[in-house]
Amino acid sequence: MPIYEYKCKNCGHEFETIVFSSNDDSKVECPQCGKKKAEKMISRPARAGGGCAESCSASSCFT
Repeated sequence: MPIYEYKCKNCGHEFETIVFSSNDDSKVECPQCGKKKAEKMISRPARAGGGCAESCSASSCFT
């Protein structure tokens, strides 16, 4: 089950949700305002090395 990132066109809230059918974005409801005006965002690919915070130094990320 893929997790997609969305942004509500009504209130601007950004959120993630599991979508069972990738062709049916019209049914995705914003958890903040309840409107079905969500737009799928382009997700950034994950970095190699796992869940390292951006504030860490490069040497501590991959050791």
